[in-house]
Amino acid sequence: MKKLDNTLIIGIGNNTRQDDGLGWCFLDLLEKEGFNEENLLYKYQLMVEDADLISSYQTVFFVDANKTHLNEGFTIEQLYPSEKVSFSTHAVPPNQILNLCENIYHKKPKAYLIKIQGFEWNFKIGLTKSTIKNYSVVSGEVVKEMAMGIKKLFNTDYAIAVTGNAGPTKDKTDKKLGVVFIGIATPNSFFMEEFNFGQPREKVIQKASIKSLELLRKELLKNI
Repeated sequence: MKKLDNTLIIGIGNNTRQDDGLGWCFLDLLEKEGFNEENLLYKYQLMVEDADLISSYQTVFFVDANKTHLNEGFTIEQLYPSEKVSFSTHAVPPNQILNLCENIYHKKPKAYLIKIQGFEWNFKIGLTKSTIKNYSVVSGEVVKEMAMGIKKLFNTDYAIAVTGNAGPTKDKTDKKLGVVFIGIATPNSFFMEEFNFGQPREKVIQKASIKSLELLRKELLKNI
């Protein structure tokens, strides 16, 4: 587990509005890479009360989707406290949150904004093709979008999604043959596990099916 000392990474977005979910996908990728979830915070939008938590960290990264063109597809810029704060019950910009940290909590965390270019923003589950091509189709990000989308589409309490490379060829994915991601959406959360079921193709498909049901059964038994 990779833990970042005194660092908080905040993904801002809404995964029901296509590429507006990029901030969350960024955090999903960090979790997959083994970063401690205590350093990661998922937010639909920043609120005034978030200044309390943010002020307790030395370094903070805000990650958000960007509607305008970015030459490299993303940018990283340092943030500084705004001169004024417009108090609102709605979203508060990161620089105004930093103002509250400084003037109310007397803390000055070093802050950065990571902007990632998005393309479409309609009310629809899932990233657009232009965005998803930046990820492998066989990935934790994709299986999460699948599971959460199925759960919402069919209005269920639970949903299973599976993506993997059963072979016999790798096609366009960078994952090894036999790698499978299984995602389970629950009433209040989502979890994903990665496996390598080897070869041949029939064995991968069979093991993935059995393991998916095992994971769902285990989750259901927790609530009995």
